Amino acid sequence: MPLHKIAEEYLLSFTNIEKKQRETKCLVPDFERSKLAASNEKDIRLLNHFFLKNNRISISKHNRFADYPEHSHEFLELNYLLRGHCKQTINGEPFELKKGDILLFDKNCKHSIFALDEEDILINIIFPQDKLDLDWMFSLKKENNTLFHFLIQDFSCHAKGKFIHFKASENEDLQEILCQMINKYFTDSAFSYDILKFYIPILFMELIGNTRYEIVGGLCKETNNEITFQCFKFIEENYQDLTLETLAKLVGYNKNYLSNFLKVKTGKTFTELINQEKLRHAVFLLETTSLSVQHICDATGFSSRNYFYRVFCEQFQMTPMIYRKQKRKA
Repeated sequence: MPLHKIAEEYLLSFTNIEKKQRETKCLVPDFERSKLAASNEKDIRLLNHFFLKNNRISISKHNRFADYPEHSHEFLELNYLLRGHCKQTINGEPFELKKGDILLFDKNCKHSIFALDEEDILINIIFPQDKLDLDWMFSLKKENNTLFHFLIQDFSCHAKGKFIHFKASENEDLQEILCQMINKYFTDSAFSYDILKFYIPILFMELIGNTRYEIVGGLCKETNNEITFQCFKFIEENYQDLTLETLAKLVGYNKNYLSNFLKVKTGKTFTELINQEKLRHAVFLLETTSLSVQHICDATGFSSRNYFYRVFCEQFQMTPMIYRKQKRKA
């Protein structure tokens, strides 16, 4: 399946940043310092709330003609080399991509990218972990335990800095899936985002089922990963009224131990994990229904309207009503 004309024109034409980089051979940052994690100048960590606006999947072209500095991410990143060649340094080691190759990075993997030439097209596909369907991940555990542990560790705040190299150039079905995803994203066709959400598990199933790959950096198959997964699953299914006490009984842990365990494994408290799931459903209702804010607050299990507003504003820097108005304008 060929690229749509609109998508191809965007990928081949020069962005404003590329024009400047082509002229100066110097990096024009595509991020602001305020969008980075608080750290020293040499430790660049790209944040969810800037690169994943509205918590959505993002597909972009890597800007050519200048070296890109070493960085890590708060999200899953997939690099797909559509055309040409690409040299990177990953966790301090040189690595070269060939046409059709794919790299999947976990959150703490550090990499830099050498300047791409005009004929080199590198596609970035990024998405937050909650776009990975937990039912699909459970079936993945049965079919491909190695990749399950790679993905579930990425929910942890202690991901190990690993990456997977998929040698995908000979997989024509996979190339077509990626082409369809790129077309949907850049042509902004009807229901494009909803369709892209369903493409993510299809993409992964094709990658692990029919593509040669190598996990670089080793993999620790901790039994704790399965406990973390069980907690996510219970939270997803019972977010409206689940308590820490109930969850502790379900997984067979002491309440205080489980609270500390979740904080260590995810970087978030039990309350923060519950509110994250409640907000995910609240956003869906704000975008797709005309229900009142009070109704949405009650339906998603928030204890009060004031608490709902506070949690929502902390996450999105706007009220639920303003969020709804902006989405409808868009």
